[in-house]
Amino acid sequence: FCSAGFEMQSIGLAALALLCAAACASAASPARYPLVLVSCDGFRYDYLNWYPNETQFLRSLIKQGVHVKSMKPAFATKTFPNHWTIATGLYQESHGIVGNSMYDPLFNASFNKGTRDERWWNASEPIWINAKKQGLKSATFFWPGSEVSFKGVRQDYWFNYSGSVSFETRVSTVLEWITEKDVQMATMYLHEPDGTGHDFGPESQEMRKVLKKVDDTIRSLFEGLKAKKFSDKVNVLIVSDHGMMGMTPDKVIHLDSSMDELVDRVLDSGPLLAMNAKPGKRKQLVEYLNNQVRQRNLSMRVFDKDSLPERLHYAKNRRTPEVLVLPDQGYLVLTSKDTKPVSAGHHGFDNSYSDMRVPMFAVGPSFRHARWTSTV
Repeated sequence: FCSAGFEMQSIGLAALALLCAAACASAASPARYPLVLVSCDGFRYDYLNWYPNETQFLRSLIKQGVHVKSMKPAFATKTFPNHWTIATGLYQESHGIVGNSMYDPLFNASFNKGTRDERWWNASEPIWINAKKQGLKSATFFWPGSEVSFKGVRQDYWFNYSGSVSFETRVSTVLEWITEKDVQMATMYLHEPDGTGHDFGPESQEMRKVLKKVDDTIRSLFEGLKAKKFSDKVNVLIVSDHGMMGMTPDKVIHLDSSMDELVDRVLDSGPLLAMNAKPGKRKQLVEYLNNQVRQRNLSMRVFDKDSLPERLHYAKNRRTPEVLVLPDQGYLVLTSKDTKPVSAGHHGFDNSYSDMRVPMFAVGPSFRHARWTSTV
């Protein structure tokens, strides 16, 4: 890898870099270095340019290691699916976490963000479990899926998620794990700037403030490593799961209740409308929606799951919703039963939209003299 910024087409690179940093030594030394994997949820790629004064420390990392300026997340551009892609290196159709909410026809059961049942997760194995199986100590200070046991195997340290835990506590705990507990692989999840992006939009004074908080948090992690003389002994990988798109109330597509008789369950709506049809009604539901597009000149595309573009790597899983509606950039699609107000910012859109893109940073001894190859 090189230290210059460049653009990449898939968040899979982050997972690849993660695995290399955790398992590989630098060219100069056979040593194995601990890895700290940090996620800043909803960190849009161009925040660094929009808010240079608030992201000074993150910007300083560009010259210290690998920096991916603009990386395409996996589809769907949601929190749980993309965090699991980062943790496993797999597309969503392969690892099976295809949404924040899902239905599995084999289980005849539904999934939400609180689901801890191993059977939903065990089609793939996250890096902290892989590390544990290799005899390394691993720990997670939050990460989607990190509360799950895999055939009785767990990381050495973990917590049930709570957004009320301060960022300072997260940093100090991770520093203790790495410098005192001999942990070789640790995660640290920050729920910002995602929450602020939803509430106030990507271009707001509130976003300016929260990015300063995130930047200060990352700074404190690096300063803590330096104070404990671990700066040259730890690899730090900073990633995000998706970007954020600003919304306006005039770009909302409302579908009326005449569709309801064809729909068995709505799994998601807004930036992505995901539905399963009633038995035998799937083709009819697709035809109904396409007729709505033509008759009302709606800014959206309708797909049966089997006709989804191959580039999404999303169709080949039994949990993938049967019918998906992808709105055009800046639009939301709501059903007649949606009563939630339109947030100032959203994600979940087609991953080809630039607003969904994210940056990546990799700093540490494994990245100092590495090289970039276009064949990854």
